[in-house]
Amino acid sequence: MKKRIIIINYAALFLLLITINIQAGNFVLTTEIETCLSKALVTEPYSLQCSPECRDALTNYIQNNWRSVFQHWDEIATTDKRKWVLLSLCESLDANNYIEFLEAVRDLKINNKINKDMFEAAGVMPGSRKEAFLALNYQNVRVRNYLKSIRNLVSHNLLTHLDEIDSGRAATQFKEQYANDNISIGTDLLLKP
Repeated sequence: MKKRIIIINYAALFLLLITINIQAGNFVLTTEIETCLSKALVTEPYSLQCSPECRDALTNYIQNNWRSVFQHWDEIATTDKRKWVLLSLCESLDANNYIEFLEAVRDLKINNKINKDMFEAAGVMPGSRKEAFLALNYQNVRVRNYLKSIRNLVSHNLLTHLDEIDSGRAATQFKEQYANDNISIGTDLLLKP
């Protein structure tokens, strides 16, 4: 009788483990995040439209889980609308996570998971505070490698922009603009050496 119970318990445990492994393959968003993602809208690159509560929830979620989101991109970013929202939320990442994000965006483009407009908006011409990121970090080896790796992915008209960044001229322009506008260059823009 004890052998039967032990065998049945092992069989139940085995089935439970199989079920857990199958479920682990599917990325599940919380109801709050799912609801906020479905309500959020990007009217133009990096112009996220949603309630302040959803903006806070989505921003916090992305800051803590952006790598998981990218690993499960096909399951989460099921529409262009969602892709735009997720890409725009990543602009809140700190500098070290942001360069990793840019590399991930490049990989999405290479694998045809985002279109050229999305890639150029997120990977080359980010908005708001991150617009100066590539320019201000142009001497960083990782940024230089990134810039080199995207040249064949961007529209021809953006090659001049990449040249401006590569040469350091864009960094000088941003520094002058920030000084004239009395804006400090935040640590969220600068990579740690």
